[in-house]
Amino acid sequence: MGTDLHGWIECRTRRQGLNHDEKAWSPTISLSMLGMPRDYDGLACLFGVRDFDTMWRPVTANRGLSPDTSPEVRAEHATWSALGFAETWLS
Repeated sequence: MGTDLHGWIECRTRRQGLNHDEKAWSPTISLSMLGMPRDYDGLACLFGVRDFDTMWRPVTANRGLSPDTSPEVRAEHATWSALGFAETWLS
């Protein structure tokens, strides 16, 4: 069974409901739009997933969701989180 990467690229920007000097994360591009193949070396190096040869020291393994993740990304995560594992983030 393969391992897929699901996620978003978010940008820090002004959002409705915030003061004029405040910014928050907003979803910009779904990783599904990038047509990313199953790159297990990439998953191992960045996230500690599928490291068959234990040759990588992962950059961002198992951090969970970022506490300031956008509401849209949190809502999408809730729809499939029971099937997922190794949630993390990087910036």
